[in-house]
Amino acid sequence: IEALARLRQDEPPLAYGRLYFREVSGNGVDFGHSLGQGGVVAFSRILVDREVLVVANTAGRSFSGLVVIDRDLNPAARELRIAYSNHGTSGKATVAVLPAARFHHEGQITTGHTAALAVALKANEVQVLVPA
Repeated sequence: IEALARLRQDEPPLAYGRLYFREVSGNGVDFGHSLGQGGVVAFSRILVDREVLVVANTAGRSFSGLVVIDRDLNPAARELRIAYSNHGTSGKATVAVLPAARFHHEGQITTGHTAALAVALKANEVQVLVPA
């Protein structure tokens, strides 16, 4: 709790930013919100031009995939670092721009240009990623 409180104090978006739930993909092409139990929940907090990403794997198995982030704030090759992990994971991830991602929402599929970040989470892991 102390580490999260310190991170919230150091990262104003966590305290004051707008909240956006983010779509995830396990195959790098199809994106959507996890449905049901044992999924991956991702959201961003954005304040002015800074985005902080929180990703939680609620499953009892690991997850590797992509999470959508704001492409206007995060150009290709920008790095985000893991500022917190309840499993002690550290490292950085690089933003990728995908020209033709498929978004699934309420039975509808749309395609579009998006920015995404590769994440790897252990079972029941939570990570907070901040611009490096």
